[in-house]
Amino acid sequence: MNNDFNREMAKIHFEIYNKSPLIKRGGSFGLAEWIKCLSYNSTEEEKRMVKLFYKYIKQQCSKDEFFEVYDYMNNSIEDLMNSKLTKEDIKIAKEKIDELKKLSDEELSKKIEEEKNEDNYFNLSMIDAYVLHMIIKIDNLKTKIEFQKRLDLYDKENTAIAALSRVYSQSSKPCLVHPSIQNELYDNENNKNSYNQTLNGSKIYQKILGKSRT
Repeated sequence: MNNDFNREMAKIHFEIYNKSPLIKRGGSFGLAEWIKCLSYNSTEEEKRMVKLFYKYIKQQCSKDEFFEVYDYMNNSIEDLMNSKLTKEDIKIAKEKIDELKKLSDEELSKKIEEEKNEDNYFNLSMIDAYVLHMIIKIDNLKTKIEFQKRLDLYDKENTAIAALSRVYSQSSKPCLVHPSIQNELYDNENNKNSYNQTLNGSKIYQKILGKSRT
């Protein structure tokens, strides 16, 4: 859907400005990866695509050239990388990836940023470029997992607060949590800890409790 929208916006851009837009699929680093891979042991067709990618970045493409590059990026960059590497290369790359996984999150992020720098990136071997690509992919996945964990915890805390709110809104006196709600909150040890933290420390809970006593 987003690709379709970008295509339409690109067509409009050509009509208005008679010039190609710059749509960074995968960000500017994504474009650098394509150029890096296509430049390594290139076929004549790949050399032609490298030239088009540079025109694309400089916004100098004709309309047909623009969409040729844009659509080319629908292909898998990983498949292209694999086609450039031997089985031995990939074995070495996996060993390097395993070593990088041992770094702390801070150390790994620092290494990624250093190697993504344009001056450094184009000096990497094809093996190291592949390693960097895979490490970024792993790092992004870890970030998504951590983000989801935070969302899940936030949902649990909101559920606990909402449950307490229902109880205290129905009573003019402080009371214990109803057993049916208590069972829901205590379904596992993590929820129990979350419940205790919410019960004892939440400012929202204190407001609910204060209102019920007035």
